[in-house]
Amino acid sequence: MPSYVNAAALAGLTGIWLDRGIYFVTGGPSPTPDKTVLRIERLTDLPDHLPRTNA
Repeated sequence: MPSYVNAAALAGLTGIWLDRGIYFVTGGPSPTPDKTVLRIERLTDLPDHLPRTNA
């Protein structure tokens, strides 16, 4: 997992990782995300994890 994802989580941001099932840098399996980073496999899962607004 790239360090910027973990750095964002440490800064108090909510990380959501779109895991495609392969780590494109090495071609191997995806790395295990930090427990503070939410992992989703499809973009269609994203709206369920975003805050609702009345805009």
